[in-house]
Amino acid sequence: MIKKNTYKKPKVYKKPSADKNQRNSKKPADFVKLSADLNRKDEKNSDDFKSRKAYRKPTDFKKTSFFKKHRKDKMQSVSLQTTADKKPVDEKYVRLNKFIAANGISSRRKIDEMILQERVTVNGKTVNELGFKIDPGFDKVKVDGELVRTDTKKVYLILNKPKGIITSVKDEKRRTTVIDLIKLNQKIFPVGRLDYNTSGLLLLTNDGEFANHLMSPKSRIHKTYYVELSKPLEEKHRLKLCEGIKLDGIRTAPAKIKFLKKSDFHKLYISIYEGKNRQIHNMFEHYGYFVRELMRVEYAGLKLDGLKEGRWRFLTAEEVSKLK
Repeated sequence: MIKKNTYKKPKVYKKPSADKNQRNSKKPADFVKLSADLNRKDEKNSDDFKSRKAYRKPTDFKKTSFFKKHRKDKMQSVSLQTTADKKPVDEKYVRLNKFIAANGISSRRKIDEMILQERVTVNGKTVNELGFKIDPGFDKVKVDGELVRTDTKKVYLILNKPKGIITSVKDEKRRTTVIDLIKLNQKIFPVGRLDYNTSGLLLLTNDGEFANHLMSPKSRIHKTYYVELSKPLEEKHRLKLCEGIKLDGIRTAPAKIKFLKKSDFHKLYISIYEGKNRQIHNMFEHYGYFVRELMRVEYAGLKLDGLKEGRWRFLTAEEVSKLK
C-alpha cells in the first residue's frame, strides 16, 4: 500500500493584537511630562521650578582624570601614614658613647677613652669597640661597675676653680676635686679641664652633647686666659704664636694675644679654641718663656663677673642658649 504524505505545514506565527482597552487607555497624570507644566508662565516663577532649573548633575566624577587624581592623593596619604607609624629599626639603637654622655657620666671624648680601657660593659660583657650601638630600653650599661641610669633633668653651672684642685670627677690619690666643691646630688662632670695649678672659669654639666659641642675644635669656641710670663714677650714671637706653631709635629690653631698695658709685655690675654694638655704652657716654653700665672677668664663669651674663687652658680637659660 502506498502511504499518503502526512506532512502538515506549520502555522504561521501571528503577532497578538494589542488589547483594545490597553491601546485606548490614557497614561496616568503622574507620567505626564514635566515640561508641559513648566511651560506655563505662572509656574516658571515658582521656587520649585527655580531649584530644579539650577540643579546640574555633576560631571567631574565621570572624568578619568578625577579618579586618577583621587587615587593618587589617597595613595600618598596612606604612604605618609605608614611611614609615620613605622619607624626604622635602626632608630631605636644609639651609640654607646652618646648614651653614656647623655646621662651625665662624662663627655664623649672621655667616654671613648673609657671604652678603649675596657671600663664599660653592656649586659655584663666588656665592650672595647667605639662604634658599638645599644638599645637604651633593653641593654644595661655599666661604667666601672656602676649602672648608668637615665637622667632627664639637665644641669649647667659655672665654677671659679682655685689652684690645687683636680679637674676630675674622682681622684685615685684622694685629692680634692671640683665635684667636692659643688656637692650636688646629681651626677655632673667638668667640660674640659684646667690644670692643677690653673685657676678660673670652669663649666660643669650632665649634658654630654652640650659638653661635646663646647670642646670640639670644629665648633671653634674661644677660651681666653690671663697669662703672666717670666720675661717680656717679643713681638716676633707674638706674631708666630698668632699664626700657629708646630708642637710635637702638629701645628697649633691661630691664637689671639693682647697686652694689658702697652708698656708691660709680661702680662697678657691669650685666646685659643683648642684644648690640648698644657697647650699654653708648651706654646710659650717653645720660645723660652715660662708661665708664672695662668687663669681662665672667659669661655665662649661667658665671664666670671665677680664670682669669688671656689664659688659656683647655675647658668641662666639665656646663658645656656648662647653656649648652645
